[in-house]
Amino acid sequence: MYACGGCADVGEVADQACRKLRREGFAQASMSCITGIAARMQPFIDAAKKANQVVVIDGCPVGL
Repeated sequence: MYACGGCADVGEVADQACRKLRREGFAQASMSCITGIAARMQPFIDAAKKANQVVVIDGCPVGL
């Protein structure tokens, strides 16, 4: 699971939504760092590629 944790309030809301979903059993895998993927850090990219399913929560209107 990936959440926008950006500097806007919506980033915090996205992060809290991911954390709540994990606590309630929605995701069995751990949350990971979406910034690590954007920064092209290979361990984060490899983990994302190995995932059976990827969930991203982003409330930010930038890029839409």
